[in-house]
Amino acid sequence: MLRLRSLACVLVLFIWTGQLGAQQYSFINFTNEDGLPQSQVRAITQDSLGFLWIGTLGGVSRYDGYTFENFSILDGMLGNQVASLAVDKNGLVWMGLTGGLSVFDGDKITSFKFNEANKTTIASYLYADQDTLWIVTNRGDLIKFYQNANVYLTDIEGLDTLNVQSVIRDTKGKLILSTENGVFILENRKIKSLGYSELKVDTKKIIEEDGALWFASWKNGLFKLENNSLEHYYYDDQRVRDMVLRNNTEVWLAINKGISKWDGSRFLVFNKDNGLSFDNVRCLFVDRENILWIGTNGGGLFKFSGELITTTTTKDGLSSNAVMSIIEDDQKNMVVGTYDRGLNVILKDTIIFIEEEQSLAGNRIWSLEKQNEENLWVASSKGLSKVTDKEIINYSRKNGLLDNKITSLYMDSVLNKLWIGSSRGYTLLKDEKFLIFDEGGGFTGRKVRKIKKDERGHIWFGCINGLIEFDGLSYKMYTILDGLPSNTIYCIEFEGNKTWIGTKLGLSVLENGKISQIQLGKTTGDFTITFLLNDKLGRIWAGTNNGIYTIQSNPNGTYKIEHYTKENGLNGLECNMNAVYLDADDNVFVGLASGLVRFDRKELDNIAMDKLPKPIIKDLKLFLKDVDWKLYGDSLIPRTNLPFELKLKPEDNYLTFEFSTNDFINSKIVQYRFKLFGAPGKLSEEWSTPTSNNIATFSNLPSGNYIFKVQASNEVGNWPEYSTDYPFIVITPYYATWWFRTLMVLMIGGIISLIIYWRVSIIRQKRENKRLMDQSKMLALEQQTLNANMNRHFVFNSLNSIQYYLNNEDKYNANLYLSRFAKLIRKNLDSSQTTFTSLTEEIERMKLYMGLEQMRFKDRFDYNFIIDKNIDLLRTKVPSMLFQPYLENSIWHGILPMDHKGCIDIRILKSDDENLRIEIVDNGIGIRTSLGEKVKKNSDHISKGMDITKARIELFKQIEKNNAHIIGPEELQKDGKPTGTRVELILPLLQD
Repeated sequence: MLRLRSLACVLVLFIWTGQLGAQQYSFINFTNEDGLPQSQVRAITQDSLGFLWIGTLGGVSRYDGYTFENFSILDGMLGNQVASLAVDKNGLVWMGLTGGLSVFDGDKITSFKFNEANKTTIASYLYADQDTLWIVTNRGDLIKFYQNANVYLTDIEGLDTLNVQSVIRDTKGKLILSTENGVFILENRKIKSLGYSELKVDTKKIIEEDGALWFASWKNGLFKLENNSLEHYYYDDQRVRDMVLRNNTEVWLAINKGISKWDGSRFLVFNKDNGLSFDNVRCLFVDRENILWIGTNGGGLFKFSGELITTTTTKDGLSSNAVMSIIEDDQKNMVVGTYDRGLNVILKDTIIFIEEEQSLAGNRIWSLEKQNEENLWVASSKGLSKVTDKEIINYSRKNGLLDNKITSLYMDSVLNKLWIGSSRGYTLLKDEKFLIFDEGGGFTGRKVRKIKKDERGHIWFGCINGLIEFDGLSYKMYTILDGLPSNTIYCIEFEGNKTWIGTKLGLSVLENGKISQIQLGKTTGDFTITFLLNDKLGRIWAGTNNGIYTIQSNPNGTYKIEHYTKENGLNGLECNMNAVYLDADDNVFVGLASGLVRFDRKELDNIAMDKLPKPIIKDLKLFLKDVDWKLYGDSLIPRTNLPFELKLKPEDNYLTFEFSTNDFINSKIVQYRFKLFGAPGKLSEEWSTPTSNNIATFSNLPSGNYIFKVQASNEVGNWPEYSTDYPFIVITPYYATWWFRTLMVLMIGGIISLIIYWRVSIIRQKRENKRLMDQSKMLALEQQTLNANMNRHFVFNSLNSIQYYLNNEDKYNANLYLSRFAKLIRKNLDSSQTTFTSLTEEIERMKLYMGLEQMRFKDRFDYNFIIDKNIDLLRTKVPSMLFQPYLENSIWHGILPMDHKGCIDIRILKSDDENLRIEIVDNGIGIRTSLGEKVKKNSDHISKGMDITKARIELFKQIEKNNAHIIGPEELQKDGKPTGTRVELILPLLQD
């Protein structure tokens, strides 16, 4: 069997030994540099909200795990030197001071003075008992304080001689006093002894727990009274100042040099030798998270990280703090390989050092493995060593190793094979023979950092160029192409069908052929996974450069992750590569750059780090200012003084919430997230981004009902289902209420309706006026048209023509002319009564007119009517007496000035756009020549017929909203010479 103590005896000249000192515990110190008002701590307590209160000689502090909020005489306290603290059933925090008391109600501090004779008396101890506050003074007096009045119990016989130290009321209702003269009962205003002669000593403190009474004496030991049986536990040279209970079974004492724990079998002292850097302890307190707080007389406040983690360093006898590998021998002695000082074998009271200078191959130890509990294999940078209880044998390349620098070892105890990892491959020791496997033999891995065997018998290699799986026949490599975050593999572990892989850039899990990545933290130090360990209890341990993580699989496929840092007792954060070991008692050992760390299995089972308390809302500010919330409601939440049903004015819409968990275990790594139900957008639907900031601000909140929700978690995101809620209302302004808006809508609707009605009336009136005016204009134009068609020249010339025929006794032509003339006059008079006439009537009128003019001018021209057969002449309507002016213009100004016979064509067509088109084309002298002749003759004749027609067309267009218009008159030319004139009238095709 491997007995390294025997080896020490054999090689006594070559192996160094050292004295094993005490293991180091973690105590976190808070001083005035951290926010305490003063370093002399006299009292500690915790209020109902979880705030820790620390009484010092410079004021009192309220601590929430983040910051110390200090109160002093400037805030209403009677003085700054706080000697005692107590919290009553209403959550009020009482402070014992020189000359009286001060009390904090969550909002303000109120003070009460002793009488004039006791103005220098110190309230050195306080006990909140039902509706009474008991005060013990530095003179040993007992004062009953209730209804804001001091009652000195001076009339109780014998009380003034006892010199009272503390007081409690037990579960039976008895008031028990600890005094300098022993333990007494105060009942019915009488003093009597508890009845045990052993307790007639100077007793400092009394505690009751589960029916048992504990008594701490000044220097005569610890007593336990249970079921009328008194037990006495002696301690050596310990003068007790305070006493607390932790975990129901541990009694902690503040002694003259540190603190002492009675665990039921022995006293364990904590002082400068094992981690408590300042051991002049004055008071103790255990909070609701079972954390022990230590108040010192000049060293500030200490938080005991607990006995979960203990550390062994060079102060305790190790040769080096850089622990690189750990293993346990068959005698349960821990063997530790260091980075620069070889091996350390930690025995019960001695540490054996085995170094290169004596007999070891090298001082830089990378890995340790046992073989059948007989041999210890040591991998170093200079070769391989086999350590037995009799000798040390070293191996190198000369003996068949692939390399001298050995970076990893794995002992296959079933097949009795030793796998030896190095830079260019690995070496297999089997049957005392070294077999080399490198790139030439099919193994492509380089710098093998870890070798591990799974349940199937496959061997896994962690290399700097990937993860390699060997099934006994072939090698399979996994790289970043398969989903790994990095090709540099530092460590490997197995859990069922899962393969855990630690890389340079993060943690991965290979399961069912698929690789997934797990994020542990957010700093760069969290990505380097230096070791992995399956503790067989459901936890995977992962070492990083930012502390240690444990990962537990949840049934839903997620993971519960916990983080251990300096807050939990680590003396450093940097974990060394593959420096982890699970001993026979399931304790976890870890090698840091700062020493050897041990996680106690029993303590580990009692800790649930992810069980964070609900956050509390400790303050609410309005526009970033403190507010007297009493002005906003009569009913306030005790100790926070926030309204139960907060209703804010519409303009009070800028709120800042301050919250805290008062979690003193994870205070530095607590993450918060929040949301505001009722807020617009994502604020109401989604949780905010997790942050360590414990403030949430909301500005420009619209009116409505809101619920502010906040959750707390550790840094790896184990969010609870519960949250802390605070409902409030931003009152809707009157102008935004439904009734006001309805009224405004009705009012505005009424006004708009009136305006619309008024505007419609005006528009209708204007339209009506315009219609009447247009009709009047139309009538006037029609009258003018009638006048134009029947102008005096035309009538006079027509009568002359009739007279001419009569004088020549041409009765036929006279009668024909007269008949046509009379018919034309009648049609013109009939048409003057209506705006529209049928196209048949209008064509007939034009033909009568053209026939009269043709007779009068002795056949000087011919005329032709060309009519589209697709036009229904009888149903088609046109403005009456519209075309004659253009016919007259063609005759008089186009045809008659010629010396030959002319021709006029009247075309009545249906256009492609369903309009009526009337073209009047003559072959006269042209419009330009006609105008020139008119200027030469200086004619004063004003032709208004066409102007009237144009005006009628424009008015017709406006009234009927159509596209009626006139094109021309325009001159027709051929070879640059005028060949006539054309005018075109475009009218809508109206039919009845």
